[in-house]
Amino acid sequence: MNHKSETRNQVGGIENATRVPCTGLERAEMLDATRWANDFEWRQVKRLATFMRAYEADKGAAILNEGDRSSFMCLIVSGSVDILKEDSEEGTKHLAVLGPGNTFGEMELLDAGPRSASVVPAEKTLLLVFTKQDLDALAEDAPLLALKLVEKIARMMSQRLRKTTGALSEYLERMAK
Repeated sequence: MNHKSETRNQVGGIENATRVPCTGLERAEMLDATRWANDFEWRQVKRLATFMRAYEADKGAAILNEGDRSSFMCLIVSGSVDILKEDSEEGTKHLAVLGPGNTFGEMELLDAGPRSASVVPAEKTLLLVFTKQDLDALAEDAPLLALKLVEKIARMMSQRLRKTTGALSEYLERMAK
């Protein structure tokens, strides 16, 4: 794969990332190499990849900033990112490290609300980016595939909510003691 820089900030709101020129087949192979694509057949992976773009971000260069408004989701192909949240009492809290096959930005893709956290690469990171405009175009072009994608995102968000609810419950129990 050729990782030469093409342009910066091609997707509205993605910060400090460089577009990686690659073919649809190369993007499909990147997507298929992640566990994220396990729910899709190869023909669906190839179709989804036509609606995505590849970007590379350097370590420490914020990709997203909490509070920003932008509607896109990123799938980590290689590398890792830190998820950071501002805390009114202690500054910035480190929430998680996400690696290959993980996504971030799903909530904003679906609801166009402000970013709930900042995302900073922990190392050089390769991403596939999917925008709200891409989702709309996919829904018009392949409605059943778009529905399958939205269902996958909904399941992921539900799993994260269950995990967060469990952690909150444990925290509240500890605070009550």
